[in-house]
Order: sequence, then structure tokens, then C-alpha cells
Amino acid sequence: AGIEDVLIANQVVQPSKILRLAAMAKKCHLTVCVDSKENVDAISAAAQLMGSTVHCYVEYDVGMNRCGVYNYEDFFQVAQHITQCKNVTFDGIQAYAGQLSHKDLSIRQPGVEKTEQTMRELKAYVQERGIEVREISGGSTGTVEMKAAHGVYTEIQAGSYLFSDTSYGRFGLPFQPALFVLSTVVSKNPKT
Repeated sequence: AGIEDVLIANQVVQPSKILRLAAMAKKCHLTVCVDSKENVDAISAAAQLMGSTVHCYVEYDVGMNRCGVYNYEDFFQVAQHITQCKNVTFDGIQAYAGQLSHKDLSIRQPGVEKTEQTMRELKAYVQERGIEVREISGGSTGTVEMKAAHGVYTEIQAGSYLFSDTSYGRFGLPFQPALFVLSTVVSKNPKT
């Protein structure tokens, strides 16, 4: 639809979806997150079949306990594998710390500082072993101001800001809800 740069900030593992991913990569700069060599192999095979290039971020778990690798060496092994495969490129790190988004500043601030220190160390670890890290992607609506101020992240994944929600209002973030629901109570059951 004319969007030239698309990030799928998750792993795509179903074979039919991997084929679709590889086909879409012919139409734009498409990046997807990976966290295993097997997934890289499947994406590489599909991209070769489609004649496309799929860009990859290796996901590093920074506390979401959802997806990603859990240590620097495992991260490096997946990144190195990408560099050895056809029709895929290693572009950087996926480090989404969404678990910090809806927390009080006293929790968000040290959490962001810890995550960013980990990203500095991981980037150095990978680059010392000969693989360039061009992007560090992550962040969240709840941490966007802190991430932007420190300059570790090159790409922020602040999706909630688009519509916002009332939970961000209590944290003093500069976002306004884009949608409100107006309703009327027409009756109240006195027995409840």
C-alpha cells in the first residue's frame, strides 16, 4: 500500500505466513524479529524462493519473558547464522521492554537505564566479534521520552501513543486519548 519500511516486531513461524512475509519483502524494506536458527533457515528458504531479501532483528529478552534469546552468546550465534544465510540480513537488536510501560516512574527509570546498559554491552559484544549492529529497536509509549533522551535506541516502538489509553494519563505522559466513548445510563437496578 505504499509503505516503504515495515517492521514486524515479532517472530513469524507458520510456514504459510513465512512465505507471505517473503513475498511482501519484494515490495518494501521488511524487517522481522527472529530468535532461533531454525526460524532464520525457514525465512531464508522462503526469501530465496520469492527472490526477496528479509531484514532481521534478533530479539533479546529484556524482561518481557515472552520471546528472544537470554544471553549474549546465544544472540551472537543467531546473528552470525543470519550472516551466513542467503536472502536475509542481520540489521540489529529487538529489545522491547513493554513490562515497564505502565509502571510508575520510580520503576520505569531504573528499568530503562538497566535495559539500555544491557543494549550497550550486547552491541559491543556482537561488534567485537565482527558483526555490525545498525539498529536497536524497542522502547514503548511509556518509556519513549527516556529512550529518546539517552540515544541508545535507534528505533522506538511506541504504538499505544496513536490512540493512547487512560492508564498513561496517570503517568504524566504527553499523550491525549484519540477516542472517547459517550454513553448514557438509562436505568439502574435497585437490587444490584
